[in-house]
Amino acid sequence: MHRRHLVLSQLAKSPEKPAVEVGKDILKMDENLSFASLAKAGGAASDFLTKETKEGKTGFFGLSYSDDFRHFGGSAAAAKSGEENGTGNDDSNYDPHYEPLIPLPDEIKVSTGEEEEILLFNQFSNLYRFDFTNKEWKERGTGYMKILHHPVKGTYRFVMRRDQVHKLVLSHAITAEFNIAPMNKTGRSFCWAAVNYAEDPAQTENLAIRFKTANVATDFEKVVNECIQKLKEKGDLEPEED
Repeated sequence: MHRRHLVLSQLAKSPEKPAVEVGKDILKMDENLSFASLAKAGGAASDFLTKETKEGKTGFFGLSYSDDFRHFGGSAAAAKSGEENGTGNDDSNYDPHYEPLIPLPDEIKVSTGEEEEILLFNQFSNLYRFDFTNKEWKERGTGYMKILHHPVKGTYRFVMRRDQVHKLVLSHAITAEFNIAPMNKTGRSFCWAAVNYAEDPAQTENLAIRFKTANVATDFEKVVNECIQKLKEKGDLEPEED
């Protein structure tokens, strides 16, 4: 018990140590600097500098030069100056070019066999063929019905490919004996019989075609009759074989 009282008496007599102020020397700012003084001065950028900064020693948050903040607006000012002088970077005409990692094959030219022919008629339509087994008309495809003329050979023919897939569904010649007939009273459909070479082997089929409007169907009939007439005139001019 006596030892305990002795320790307490020594602690009471020992002087108190001053408390350590953490971070006291981190920011050495001007004691007169305040938000009120900055607002009163107009908020100039130089007000953020301490007294020592203006003398060229230390700066805001310990920066060593008084002009350390001048780079913040430099990029925007340079870009604006470049646009006015016409020397800035214009990304609108930027066209990057990248060499392929592997050699690309040469361009493949697709031939349709129609390159040397003249297009006389080209309209969207529905093509049908007659199924003798079930005794009904079945759609063969939808696409553009073409009438082509070969000026060198003097031939005329029908060509039709399915829309989007471009599969050949109709290909046969127009002869001087060729004949088409209206299919119904709507004036939009015609039917005929021919040897269709769209598939191998060729097949003799009863075919029918339907257009969107009667005017398009009338133009189709007119072009077909003109082709037949020219073939007949050509046949009359050819000499008879012995």
